[in-house]
Amino acid sequence: MERASESDDLYNLDESDDDDDKEEDEDGGDEARPTPSAMTSPHFDGYIPEFWGVRYTEGPDRPERNNSFRFMLSSHAYYSEQSNSVFTGQSASDASLYERDYAGAYRPSLNNQVYARAPRGVPRDPFEVNQLLTTLNDRSRFTTRERIEAFLLLTELYDVSRRVLPALRDRAMECIIKPGAFEPNRGQYFNEASTTLPHPTIRRAQPLDAQGRHNTQPPPLKEVFDLDAHGLHVLLHARPGSISSVLGILIDYAFRVNR
Repeated sequence: MERASESDDLYNLDESDDDDDKEEDEDGGDEARPTPSAMTSPHFDGYIPEFWGVRYTEGPDRPERNNSFRFMLSSHAYYSEQSNSVFTGQSASDASLYERDYAGAYRPSLNNQVYARAPRGVPRDPFEVNQLLTTLNDRSRFTTRERIEAFLLLTELYDVSRRVLPALRDRAMECIIKPGAFEPNRGQYFNEASTTLPHPTIRRAQPLDAQGRHNTQPPPLKEVFDLDAHGLHVLLHARPGSISSVLGILIDYAFRVNR
């Protein structure tokens, strides 16, 4: 019988781990595995930062970002707690009036391409961001109202995205905050001198109604230097960080003088 030479390794004990790594890579190991296509899809909304919270409007297995944005929306937008949707322009007036008078959620007409393309108004993923950008930029296919409402909704998302840390942005926020993606400059999109951005009449609940919702009215003049009253109004209605410095001056003065 022929003896195996001393250099032969009958049990592969001398093989290095590098060979195993190569075989694992060739078979689709971790290093060679591509990123799942769903995670790179523009339809994929991805991880929802805990900071925003989630809503289950369409069922227990369909979580979505809470679009109230912790009360960071501007006073010109209307947030529907029933549908987790944000409305701007004429749609904000229509939605607030409907939900004040009826128990159900307001459902915009699908003839309005803004809500056909972004069902919650404010985009939930990069695909819906691009859909509203197309609506905004295409003057031939979309009405002035649709383009204005798309502009206002994108502006809401853009402003919220700029006011939070990068770690708190979801994929839609990251998409719209990219340089060159969107500019909240009306003159860049609307050249018509006759085009004015609407200031919707939003019908909101009275102070502490049966549902416990708060009034949007600022404190009366007799409480103009009441830090607690103004602080509560600011926190509830998303005024911190706005372009108006009046509230900041009032609160700063009250803090320095009265506290």
